[in-house]
Amino acid sequence: MERDYIRLDYWTSDRSLVVDFVFWDRGARGWRIYIISQIDYQGRNCSSHAAHWLHDNGDSYPYICWAGNIETLEQAKSVASLWAECTARYIRSRQSFDDIADQLKDQFGWEDDYYYTDLRR
Repeated sequence: MERDYIRLDYWTSDRSLVVDFVFWDRGARGWRIYIISQIDYQGRNCSSHAAHWLHDNGDSYPYICWAGNIETLEQAKSVASLWAECTARYIRSRQSFDDIADQLKDQFGWEDDYYYTDLRR
């Protein structure tokens, strides 16, 4: 059985980065957020550990590293928003991704829909 997916572009709040995401509904296993865009890390460490992404064998694209089950599309959009905002700040700062995430985690939620564009299904 094929699962639903939604493809959205996310513009960071400062407009420095646009990220193309695919939100994949995996049923009882929750949502997975694939990163379709090629991110230019401008010399920063772009390893999966440092930049919080994972890649499974057989997958074409990496996905956001997130502990726990993402149960709803709204939660997935919140996670993607946080990841994109952290990535944009990580690229232009000397801070670690984790330190940035700690600073931003309560600022971006699924209610911030106006940052998403180009809904495709």
